Amino acid sequence: SPRHIYFDTWRDTMVASSLRAAPGAVRGLRHVARLSTSAKAAVIPPSSVIEAPLPSDLGTLFVGISGEPSTEQPGNGGLRLWNYDSACEAREEAKALAEGMAKKHVAYNTGFAGAKLVCSPKKDAASLSPADKEELLHSVGWVLDRLGGQVYTGCDLNISTDDVANLHSKSPYVLAALHNDAICPNSITAHGVVGAVEASLGKQLSGKRVIVHGCGAVGSVVASELRDAGVHVMTVDAVAERAALPGCEPLDPESHWWRNACDAIVPCSASYLITEEVAAEMSARVLVGATNLPFSSDEAFKTTVKRGIAFVPESVSSAGAVIGDSIEHYDRHAFTHAEPRDVYAFTRDTVASAASQLLAEAESASVAPSSPEALAAVARAASLQPAIGLKYSSWLAERKASSPASLGNTSRSVSPVSAAAAVVAGTL
Repeated sequence: SPRHIYFDTWRDTMVASSLRAAPGAVRGLRHVARLSTSAKAAVIPPSSVIEAPLPSDLGTLFVGISGEPSTEQPGNGGLRLWNYDSACEAREEAKALAEGMAKKHVAYNTGFAGAKLVCSPKKDAASLSPADKEELLHSVGWVLDRLGGQVYTGCDLNISTDDVANLHSKSPYVLAALHNDAICPNSITAHGVVGAVEASLGKQLSGKRVIVHGCGAVGSVVASELRDAGVHVMTVDAVAERAALPGCEPLDPESHWWRNACDAIVPCSASYLITEEVAAEMSARVLVGATNLPFSSDEAFKTTVKRGIAFVPESVSSAGAVIGDSIEHYDRHAFTHAEPRDVYAFTRDTVASAASQLLAEAESASVAPSSPEALAAVARAASLQPAIGLKYSSWLAERKASSPASLGNTSRSVSPVSAAAAVVAGTL
């Protein structure tokens, strides 16, 4: 188990020791606290980054926190295993990703605060040995247990559903469709992304052209669902075999793929894909942010907005997993007995509705969909409703009563689509 954990708040810094304090560890720090091995949970400073040095050259675990998590409203965000150039870079990404997760939770009133776990190993993150992965998950479980239910985690880059199931055997503070193994959390995310694309491009998707960048567990489902809806899907992936999906057109990842004529680009790969060059040259008029932190810089984001490209932020478009987590956490019985197709359809409808509202608010206020004003309007509407996970059962009951034959049909278009979405689609 890690011997010490550093709490690095964005205003202060404090260090905690689980078993013994490292000599000189608290020098220059303004606050010192102890993280007890007792059953009592540690008090997490608001908006903080927790650091836990890991054994066996596995680097450091960073737990980014946004807001004030508690056992009543725990922080929630996936566990990312990735190689960074420095500990500072990993720490900053944990902070940024936690803030991004907070926006997702607020947009849908999931009942969670923002959190993200980032592990930056000294070894190749994509090819850890089984022994290293086991030691990593053991350490992550230890940290989650010490935080006593104030933080939950799940899948992310290089952390599979099998890894998360293993982690759940070490700590109960895991959410990844573990109470219904027929449901795939990556597919939940993907169906939410498809809902955002539907809302952005209009009711009729057939004949539209969409580039999906990244064809892993999420992107492959997004591409396949759009293809089945009649979209001409162009796929890009560093691994050529993954981009070669039936019925899709693979593009060379080393080419200027963003220049291809298309209606929308959907990044489903690593963060920071949209550089200033891509933002200035992409032909798409809609960017659906499936990837967390899709822009490489503020300038890339500003260029996208200045060009009038409708960017649907990942806080709205890529919130499927946290919607699923909300059902699993707050309506465990319903989640355990749910049909996967119904959870996917609920997520698709929910995200499509939020994206449509975002576009309508943006048009009404003459602002970009990614503006704070438009996002705040979506969050306000969500705050007036029960936690999204508590709405699944009533949604399902209404759907059964109104149209039993439609249950499980996740490949339909969203109706009605907002007037704003139609305006966006008409500019393509």
